[in-house]
Amino acid sequence: MQLDELDLQLVLDPDAAEKAFERACILGALGRFDEAMQAYYDVLRRDPKHFGALNNLAVLMNDRGMRRSALQAYTMLVQRHPESAIAHSHLATVLHEAGRADDAVSHYERAIQLDPTAASAHHGLAAIFSERGDEQAAARERRLGYKHRPVTFGRYRGEGDPVRVLVMGVDGEGNIPTKSLFDNRVFAIASLIVGFYDAGEPLPPHHVVFNAIGDADRCALELTAASAILANSSAPVINPPATVLVTGRVANGERLGALEDVIAPRFAIFPRWLLDRTEPAAALQASGFEFPLLLRVPGYHTGQHFVKVEGAADVASALAALPGTAVIAIAFLDTRGADGTFRKYRIIMVDGKIFPLHLAISRDWKVHYFSADMLENPEHRAQEAAFLENPRGVIGERGFAALERIVGTLALDFGGVDFSLDAQGRIVLFEANATMLVQPPPPEEIWDYRREPVERIVKAVQSMMRNRAG
Repeated sequence: MQLDELDLQLVLDPDAAEKAFERACILGALGRFDEAMQAYYDVLRRDPKHFGALNNLAVLMNDRGMRRSALQAYTMLVQRHPESAIAHSHLATVLHEAGRADDAVSHYERAIQLDPTAASAHHGLAAIFSERGDEQAAARERRLGYKHRPVTFGRYRGEGDPVRVLVMGVDGEGNIPTKSLFDNRVFAIASLIVGFYDAGEPLPPHHVVFNAIGDADRCALELTAASAILANSSAPVINPPATVLVTGRVANGERLGALEDVIAPRFAIFPRWLLDRTEPAAALQASGFEFPLLLRVPGYHTGQHFVKVEGAADVASALAALPGTAVIAIAFLDTRGADGTFRKYRIIMVDGKIFPLHLAISRDWKVHYFSADMLENPEHRAQEAAFLENPRGVIGERGFAALERIVGTLALDFGGVDFSLDAQGRIVLFEANATMLVQPPPPEEIWDYRREPVERIVKAVQSMMRNRAG
């Protein structure tokens, strides 16, 4: 029904709360948010307990950054609808965002008491337990949430028909972070968790599939399952599971290290039981490794469970601190420059094209952007800005050509490469896979030089999605 017809009906019947609610929803769908908020207030004047009006008003407030007002609106929603699992779950979410995790837990738990299938409450609890370091409880809650709802749908805020994207992921770690890649004014997202989906069930409507399962070391079984599920779809697939499956660290070390002007350290994966039952240092040395070397647990990123072992006497204590049933041994390559610092470049590949994302410079061998001394050192930021503006010029023709060979060999629609350069300008490979985070820079002015490069990547991904969707 058109807005003018609803306006006329409200003139004829000022107390028609449902007509007023319909009008408010239409205004919100059209992006006329200020008018929509006032319209929801009008509904509440007619019916102070109207669930939809209170809930939608709180959603609008939260989306527009009005956190305190949204919290008040959700609190009123719970007060007026104390037996609603949805109300408790929504209030818990904003309490968690406000840093009140204990209060959030009580409302999530109340939501589950009211409705054991409340998936959003289980996921909310999982997030809090994970923050507290209780991964066992977090995994339990995630499983319960996905069991009841293996597919979730994002809110579409655009006008006209959206591009419908089916995003395939896993429960827990191993997914490509996609939050910054999709604009909900263009894309309508259906997120499917592979381990909980019945391959015989029809898939949600979609124009294109984005396979967000990116960690081949951790998610080999899930990638195989994803291929089986996608047999029911004729839509184009971004990062087909079979392409991702061969991007594990050991496999990459072998095939990418064979490329011209690419130096990949030696990788080998060892089952923990083998190292625990033998002299681990001797086993590593018998496999061709020398000290110092690196040990890391498969499936973890951002330096988690990743250590440098200086000598044979340190192996046992290093292994004792690492979780899991396997470890990857990596030959240590000293990539320090003449100034004594380590550099880690990251490029993102989108549809075969190379985009620079960042350069991190640190005096620590384990270089990550969040721990590098970029904030304190303007000269390091200047070097990064030069890389972002002219990556070919900074890396050099020899290194850039090697990067192009890496991108072509990986054949990922979306992914990234972390690397350094040796004294001859060759690529020293650290990591190359799909599980790469494209993080917008902080709001401070000193990071302005990074904004456009990130925006270019996001636009390239969205353009690729639209083109593949037809």
